[in-house]
Amino acid sequence: MSNDQILELVIKFKNLQGERTQWYQVFDKIYQEYVKGEASYETYNEKCQEITTHFVKISNDVQEVEQNLKDLGSDTFAEQLRLVQNLEREKLQLTAKYQIFNRETVLGEKDYSEVVKETEELLEVVVASINDTLEELQDAIAEL
Repeated sequence: MSNDQILELVIKFKNLQGERTQWYQVFDKIYQEYVKGEASYETYNEKCQEITTHFVKISNDVQEVEQNLKDLGSDTFAEQLRLVQNLEREKLQLTAKYQIFNRETVLGEKDYSEVVKETEELLEVVVASINDTLEELQDAIAEL
């Protein structure tokens, strides 16, 4: 197992994670525009489809990095990437849930503010877990 190869793969993962963060910013921006009436539902929906395509590509690329780490015998790093992937999946599901219920609360006739609040709290926990795992990954890299 080559530390240089492992480091290269982890850097690739970190770059992919950075891309994912950028797409979350786009996701939030188009959602905010939609809720404020600055973007139509069609525009919002089209952007969501584009964002989903990018999230799928990033996820597939991370899975490839994870497999390459396993192939190099670096199960610990691969497991950390798997954990981040699982947390990111949960984050995306919670983000979608938040947007749906918040949109209904803001634009609709029903008040889902309790669900929105609970979902926001769960999102905070998931994001903290992602950040903790990324920090652990960074610490493990420093030990290489």
